[in-house]
Amino acid sequence: MKRTWQLTSTAEGATFDLRFGYGVHTLGSGAGSDLRVSHPTVSRSHARLTCTDDGITVEDLGSTNGTAVDGTPVDGPVVVADHAALKVGGVIFELGPLQTDDAENRLFGLFLALVSLGHVNFRGTSFWTRFGRRTAPLVFSGYAVAVMTLILVGV
Repeated sequence: MKRTWQLTSTAEGATFDLRFGYGVHTLGSGAGSDLRVSHPTVSRSHARLTCTDDGITVEDLGSTNGTAVDGTPVDGPVVVADHAALKVGGVIFELGPLQTDDAENRLFGLFLALVSLGHVNFRGTSFWTRFGRRTAPLVFSGYAVAVMTLILVGV
């Protein structure tokens, strides 16, 4: 299952809340950085975060003030556990998977299922009787989406 990751920090009155998914991301203060941190101790291209099915790998990109994971300086690619303290220059981030609420996901799935069924039933009259037999694929697809959504969400 693909995850969304989050870096959070409050440094000297500045709050950082960075979210990212799978792939290779550059963290730094420069305009070309995927994850931008405007702080005087963070280099333009400070660190590289690589997110895969195996987790996150952190690598310092030759920054001036260094990178550390759980207090240990990063001298090469370091695989990070699910939760870690990531120090980039003078900013300490809490790194971990973005927490999602299962109840929220189930409600959203139920909403999608109801919307799908709404496409099948239009003001109390099915598309089949209202618009004729040409819409049979539409009727089937609406029911299929509703059923599959309910199954995937586990409602």
